[in-house]
Amino acid sequence: MTRNGAASTIANPNRSTEVVKPPSDSVSSLSFSPKANVFVATSWDNQVGCWEVKKSGNELSTVHMGSMSHDKPVLCSAWKDDGTTVFSGGCDKQVKMWPLASGGQPVTVAVHDSPVKEVSWIPEMNLLVTGSWDKTLRYWDLRQQSPTWVQQLPDRCYALAVQHSLMVVGTADRNIIVFDLQKPQTEYKRFVSPLQHQTRCLAAFPDKQGFLIHHTFATTGSDGTFSFWDKDNKTRLKETSRCNQAVTCSSFNHDGSIFGYSVCYDWSKGGEKYDPATAKTNIYLHQPLEADVKPRCPVGRGRSVEYFVLEKVVQPPTDSVLCSAWKDDGTAFFSGGCDNQVKMWALASEGRPVTVAVHDAPVKEVSWIPETNLLVTGSWDSTLRYWDLRQQTPTWVQRLPDRCYALAVQHPLVVVGTADRNIIVFNLQSPQTEYRRFLSPLKHQTRCLADFPDKQGFLVGSIEGKVSVHHLDESQSNKNYIFKCHRHGNEIYSVNSLKFHPNMLRCNQPITCSSFNRDGSIYAYEVCYDWSKGAQNYNPATATTKIYLHQPREGDVTPRVSADGRK
Repeated sequence: MTRNGAASTIANPNRSTEVVKPPSDSVSSLSFSPKANVFVATSWDNQVGCWEVKKSGNELSTVHMGSMSHDKPVLCSAWKDDGTTVFSGGCDKQVKMWPLASGGQPVTVAVHDSPVKEVSWIPEMNLLVTGSWDKTLRYWDLRQQSPTWVQQLPDRCYALAVQHSLMVVGTADRNIIVFDLQKPQTEYKRFVSPLQHQTRCLAAFPDKQGFLIHHTFATTGSDGTFSFWDKDNKTRLKETSRCNQAVTCSSFNHDGSIFGYSVCYDWSKGGEKYDPATAKTNIYLHQPLEADVKPRCPVGRGRSVEYFVLEKVVQPPTDSVLCSAWKDDGTAFFSGGCDNQVKMWALASEGRPVTVAVHDAPVKEVSWIPETNLLVTGSWDSTLRYWDLRQQTPTWVQRLPDRCYALAVQHPLVVVGTADRNIIVFNLQSPQTEYRRFLSPLKHQTRCLADFPDKQGFLVGSIEGKVSVHHLDESQSNKNYIFKCHRHGNEIYSVNSLKFHPNMLRCNQPITCSSFNRDGSIYAYEVCYDWSKGAQNYNPATATTKIYLHQPREGDVTPRVSADGRK
């Protein structure tokens, strides 16, 4: 099938090597030995299986070395650093140690009060760490029957990643908790996941400077695909064809030459959708090509703001800068983004960009207010900040109920849209006090705002392909309305920008942002891939970025008068 079409009926469309004697039920974890081409798989049939991988030229084959049992489904696995021993934990609330090298029998080495979701060996401490749905982390010296330390968590442990001395834990309430294992009894840092839904997995950087990803990494998904990514250049290196079931887990071998993955029923869908006639479990081995996993030099995707002359648009902007604004006299340009900074580029004097504002999280919105000679910035740190460019600190910090997603300014009117669908209106004659706050009339996330030129109201655009026209004067509420836009058949697209004119044909990709020039004679818009669709739909062969300049005709932008005299 095509990569983004309906579900495939092919179990192995990528022609990977099929592993012999796979588990009889879904695979929950795969772990390669750190020393050899041997791996274990844990599964919902209460089994832990072990296979040896053999290479003959470019061909792979597997030998089933044996298995051991738990009393209930097995959820996780880990190897000891010397490759001699495997640990596994699961729904029987136990962790078992399997001494493969010596041929010994499995023994229970750790217990919890609820299923064990994560297990990891820490060679630097000679300890085993286990995470459970009983809301604890427990550290185990294998010579003792009780844990050396029990760390309480705010909720059930869902994910765990260890690269000594860094340990990162993801819990059911979307908390990400970081520990320094040199002081394991104290949390180093805790914050809410930057992703909006349940944490499923974590991976620590090999250099221990962060977590989730580092350089080349792999993702697998319930859509039946796996992909290889270059984190630093924000690019997909390899996208695979879609399997007929979910890819539930994966692992690289010790040198990265083999990628193991399981294709089976995804129990997150619930038991009612399970059909034993079609829900077959398979484990496959894939040998990545160098081009699939080697980072590539970025092309046109740096971290700087580019300046464009209208007659010649040479280089499109990058996706790490989130917002921009001009000073009213056209001499300077402001930009803010994921580095938590706002930079000013004095174009008229050909000066170098300088940092003029900072936040504690990415800067999503920036606007110059000529009437007050101040810069206003909105951030995902849930603040608005007003800046006098002659000072290094903000003149005022306004707390918001949630992250700033949209901002529109027409002095004295300031309208802010936040992540919780709140719309907050400020009067800049009293900027330290909210003028009004209410929920967006649209039912989904606010994406953009635009003030009426006459300052009597504003527009709200959202991810649901709708725009709300809203008047501030409640006596004018009968003029409020909502209309649908950016819809094609059953496909609904986000409204990414709203711009009033100072007084078509469909493109092949989303229009992500736009702007009129000062007198409304030129309308600039960008056509590029819309990342709201997710990275899995990104195809570098077709997702080209273009900026176009459109000269509106008078009839395109002049208000029309209806038969009854209304505009």
